[in-house]
Amino acid sequence: MSQEEMIRLDQRQESPLQQGDSHAFVYRYAYIRSADGQREREPNQDYLVFSTEADRFIFAACDGVGQSFYGDIAARILGDGLVDWLADNALATDAPAALSDSLTACLLTLQGIATERVNDQMLPDGPAILRDVLLEKRERGSEAMFVCGRIEAPTTQLPAGCILLIWMGDMRVKLWQGGSPIDLGGVHETAQRWSSRHGPIGGAVNLFCAPLPGSVRLVVYSDGLKDLDEAIDYNRSNEKLNLIIHDVGLSPESDDITYLELATRPSSSTSLPATGS
Repeated sequence: MSQEEMIRLDQRQESPLQQGDSHAFVYRYAYIRSADGQREREPNQDYLVFSTEADRFIFAACDGVGQSFYGDIAARILGDGLVDWLADNALATDAPAALSDSLTACLLTLQGIATERVNDQMLPDGPAILRDVLLEKRERGSEAMFVCGRIEAPTTQLPAGCILLIWMGDMRVKLWQGGSPIDLGGVHETAQRWSSRHGPIGGAVNLFCAPLPGSVRLVVYSDGLKDLDEAIDYNRSNEKLNLIIHDVGLSPESDDITYLELATRPSSSTSLPATGS
């Protein structure tokens, strides 16, 4: 059995661009607080967690909604919970209805955990008007947008491999086969999110599931790196990516940054469908 490595990024620390690899995958990631967050020593509202094994990669990237009650709480609870759910070997990726039911149950369980955590959150000392605002926000709950996924390389037990991607909100998720983009379907809207009070809101959870071809590249990033939207490169060098992250981080209006990229080592001729499900 291959050894699993779990990485949970500390929401109070920066993680400049780093690389890693396994038998089937190579990956790189970066995790940086906004200029304001670093100056005020506030936690990152984003959260990144991933698990890597020889032939499997599982991740969750979450963007806590700043206007909600401590969005970093929802981001962390949601991210950890989704990765645990995705690690379940019994996930029926070939049965969409069963997969959807299982995901719904997971999100409901996390809703209860997060509600308890939000209710227990101590309010900071300060003016009465500040406490009133925080109490009102707590009543609405903590919210986060997310992208999560499970990528399995072809093996004897799973000859075609599998890629499962799930998301809500406007976090970016892009997939290429070779140099050609894959249409994942679904929507990417800020109205979509997960709430500690109400669960998924703003529409249905988006889901893409397909066999895994021998060579794909997946890129996920939060809106703190929206500069990549018009200039996304499926094969950008470390030097160029570091320069973009550095330049964005210098802006006084910078937002929290999460970046994750995964590429498979070519090992299969299976192809993805042209559109998502």
